[in-house]
Amino acid sequence: MLRKLLGYEMKEMGKILLPLCIAILIVSVCLALNIRWMSGASQITVFLSILLMALTVASGVVFFVIVLQRFWKNLMGNEGYLMFTLPATTNQHIISKALASIFWLFIGFMVILSSAVIVYRLSVPMVEKSLIKMITQYFSQELQPDVRQMIGWGILVSVCSLYMSVFHLYACIAIGHQWTNHQILGGIIAYIVTMILQNNILSRLIVFVFRGDAGQLTQSFSPVALPTCIFFLIAGTIYYLACWLLLENRLNLE
Repeated sequence: MLRKLLGYEMKEMGKILLPLCIAILIVSVCLALNIRWMSGASQITVFLSILLMALTVASGVVFFVIVLQRFWKNLMGNEGYLMFTLPATTNQHIISKALASIFWLFIGFMVILSSAVIVYRLSVPMVEKSLIKMITQYFSQELQPDVRQMIGWGILVSVCSLYMSVFHLYACIAIGHQWTNHQILGGIIAYIVTMILQNNILSRLIVFVFRGDAGQLTQSFSPVALPTCIFFLIAGTIYYLACWLLLENRLNLE
């Protein structure tokens, strides 16, 4: 049943996000070809650049809204009556929505990255490409192992942060749902309070790791990355459990 729920969620989210992704790629190709064929900046180049930035920002805002809306309306709104009659557990409903959100966030990141590559590959003349390639190869060969390690840790921290963020949003929505007459306000207050609390705990954890020697942070990112990842995983799990318990025991669809 989890597979069917996941497929349904990805399809429903894709109806809105996929056209945005395609539009970003199309505008990127048009902008790159316009830069390559037109000498200097033109009104069309400026327009396409603004349009590309607007689409990129809009896709991020729409993604955030869809993540909230799909969870809120699908499980706590009128659709909740239907969803909870399906032969699926509360856990499967939550996990399917979280996986679909992470999937489309990954797709969005890849589309934005592809957009940058398209603009670079199609717009920059071959001579300049060769020069940039030489510079890139030089820095990749001279890149210190510590820097590569820091990049790796940064990616891992980002993944763990994403895991926590998705379940954080879901938990705050579930908490806000307990406020019968002010559900949106309750969700916002829950988000602000939990955000302050988790940031306070994380900052204290970092201070504890470095024993007050903040100078170590400028020398190496690795010592603080591991406890940060562990904190994000623990916090995300706590948020998931809170969301699951509230939906399982305190859900009110009246």
